[in-house]
Amino acid sequence: MDATTAYLVDHALNTDYAKLSEHTVHECKRRLIDTFACAVGAYDEPVSRMARAVAARVTDRKSTRLNS
Repeated sequence: MDATTAYLVDHALNTDYAKLSEHTVHECKRRLIDTFACAVGAYDEPVSRMARAVAARVTDRKSTRLNS
């Protein structure tokens, strides 16, 4: 894992949800919903179909979960 990824993971794992402001939580939810809406809206677009076709050709038996 590179230093940037390690920093982001460490930051995410040490964030206390209870300490986040109501405004911050609301804005994060808005962006998450927007991201999913964009993904769903673009699902059948040519570039999305191409990306899924390329991804379908890749197989890897390694787990993507972080080791606890």
